[in-house]
Amino acid sequence: MPMATARFAAVVPLRKLPPNRSRFTYRIPDELAVNIIVGSFVRIPFMRSIVDGVVLDIAADPYMEAKDIAHAYGTGLTAMQVALVKHLAQQYYQSPATIIHSFIAALPRRGEIVAVQHAAAAPAPTPASYEYCIAHRVRDIQDIIREKIAAQSSGQTAVIIPEYAWLPSIKEALQQQQPLIIPPKTGRREFFQAWQRSSTAAVVIGGMHALFLPYSQLRQIIIVEAEHQGFKKAEQNPRYHLADFILDVAARYGAHLTLTGFSPDIRLVAAGRTVGSTLSERGRAAAPLSVVDMQEERRAGSYHPLSHVVQEVLQRKKQRILFLSNRRGDARITRCADCGFVVKCDRCDRPLVQLQRGNQLDCLACGTHASVPTQCPQCKGVTLQSRGNGIAAIARSIQKLIPDRAVSIYSRDADTLPTDAAVVVATNKIFSLPHLQFDVAVVVNADDELQLPNLYAAEQTRSHIMKLRSRANEVFVQTYSPSQYCFQTLDSTKDFLAAELAWRKRLGYPPFGMLITVTVKTTHQAALAEPRARLQQHFANVHPYGPFTLVKARHYEAQIVIKVPTITPELDAVLRCAYTWSHIEINPYELGTA
Repeated sequence: MPMATARFAAVVPLRKLPPNRSRFTYRIPDELAVNIIVGSFVRIPFMRSIVDGVVLDIAADPYMEAKDIAHAYGTGLTAMQVALVKHLAQQYYQSPATIIHSFIAALPRRGEIVAVQHAAAAPAPTPASYEYCIAHRVRDIQDIIREKIAAQSSGQTAVIIPEYAWLPSIKEALQQQQPLIIPPKTGRREFFQAWQRSSTAAVVIGGMHALFLPYSQLRQIIIVEAEHQGFKKAEQNPRYHLADFILDVAARYGAHLTLTGFSPDIRLVAAGRTVGSTLSERGRAAAPLSVVDMQEERRAGSYHPLSHVVQEVLQRKKQRILFLSNRRGDARITRCADCGFVVKCDRCDRPLVQLQRGNQLDCLACGTHASVPTQCPQCKGVTLQSRGNGIAAIARSIQKLIPDRAVSIYSRDADTLPTDAAVVVATNKIFSLPHLQFDVAVVVNADDELQLPNLYAAEQTRSHIMKLRSRANEVFVQTYSPSQYCFQTLDSTKDFLAAELAWRKRLGYPPFGMLITVTVKTTHQAALAEPRARLQQHFANVHPYGPFTLVKARHYEAQIVIKVPTITPELDAVLRCAYTWSHIEINPYELGTA
């Protein structure tokens, strides 16, 4: 009688492991064979303990010495989720273990897991139907969600939000419906309970991780505020960008995709055009907006951070006024008081900061030091000044103008706001309060984001201004560059898209090309020489920029930047040989980060 062929599984332990040691082969015992398929959650002997893992593949394997799987839970990732894990691992040059951790960080205790049946194979992707709606008010987005869910007669709907502060607005839009709220993954037990319920819930609301749930009949995906930087800049690896995978997710489920926002995301618009998407605007015209030329203020002899027109508005009584600046504390950058030129780092192009009195400027990203120039390189003026332009410094300037009124600060460091606050100075964190309304909103330093080496700078600056228009009756934008297309196109989404796409096409930036950063890290500066040399040698044939040395709070980095029209098979091979000893990021949100 012939011997039965043993079955083996490639299992990914739910542990933080190096990329080159993330899949291990285990034998499937005969008594567990009926309960184990691709995607199954299992318990495996690993090192000196028993840990949870996920089966990624099953095959007849010749390695008969493999250890046995200890236990099968009877549930796991769906075939669709496994397909997404493999796709994202390939796309982001990450190990499957890293991708699985972004789907589900860890399993709760064994007794809390309910066995469910999942499909044995994922259906073939179908072209996604897609639409992009630009809103002028929060209630416009609420109306879109309400209409889309009401029109959906069967299947599941996923509403994806950039931050949980949107929940009250979404619940208000849904009225009597009881959606399933997906909590953050930090609450392991609560998250896993919601994770299991998501397979049958009619409406699911959650962050970007809610796109990776075990849906059984996902028919509609609604993205709230699709241009939000939270959809481009995940805090942990892998740093997903919504435009990289959302069309693929919709196609795999055969789901209709609706994007909403106050300003367009360029990459999402470009991706949508490939499948014939539409871009429409919703709601009444936004609040009136005035662009204030700060160079004119300087020529008139005023060097106050607020223009004359804004100072006049500040004197109005019984009005709630918001001043927006995305710099906290007393950040001191060196700026020309005449033309607005900002002194930047020659190495990484970030604004230099004066940390202490004297003639030295420092780069907080790469550690470069420089002397304060004696004249402005742009206008040759001699009014270069290192002044605090963070919200603390702005609040003090405002308080001097209105000593009889209280000035409140709202930021990550001071995240409580009095309910009766009439004058507020805030960072972008104010946008985490969607229902907050003001009579007047002022962008104090609209050029700040544009000074950073961030290809999304104009897109994000416009997004912040349009969000202010959705929350205020009147908006003022102070800038040293009023002719910049970002400020010239605030009343026309179409014109902004044309200008931004033309700029990116000229420079070969996404969606017309790709930026790739490859980074190695060490805890000691002296130890960086060897991995830096390896980085330089390994990528010599693809002609990168760098390597650049970056000084972080607790470690040192060497980083190269690769700009290409597309990833060729040759570059793909080079990257796949390097992902086990370096960090690879595709189209990073900012250069000089890892």
